[in-house]
Amino acid sequence: MARLTDTVAVITGGGRGIGREIALQQAREGAKIAVLARTRTEIEETVSLIEGEGGRAIAVTTDVIDYGAVERAFARIASELGPVNLLVNNHGSFQAFGPIWECDPLVWWRDVEVNLRGTFHTCRAASPRMLARGKGRIVNLVGGGTGNSFPHGSGYASSKAAIMRLT
Repeated sequence: MARLTDTVAVITGGGRGIGREIALQQAREGAKIAVLARTRTEIEETVSLIEGEGGRAIAVTTDVIDYGAVERAFARIASELGPVNLLVNNHGSFQAFGPIWECDPLVWWRDVEVNLRGTFHTCRAASPRMLARGKGRIVNLVGGGTGNSFPHGSGYASSKAAIMRLT
């Protein structure tokens, strides 16, 4: 029996890269997967890869900055796959690169919003249901600049350090 049978896993940023690999590995272990991201074509491709290996998955186009959209996504996931047991917050934005005096403030803040606010929104949507059932796991990915210097990546690094503290 696969280790994650009877598990519903939500993978944010699951349309490519690390998120796609996490989704594929979770599915190979028997989890039903909800792949969330803004880019429909990418998450549909991930779902196709999972289904091609015999797994079950759905693509849920979601902007994690919009809490209403996140709530609707989690309601759809519960309806189509069942209660969420695992949330992997892998989404991330790193558009503002350079010294802060050269970064567009709106682009810098957008990185912080996507990374930190998005993680808050998905955790807020998932955790009450997990607590009510007495089980579930949330994994928040952090990266460059979380605990060390990250020159020219201040928005990304600040948001990932904040996610570490949120976690």
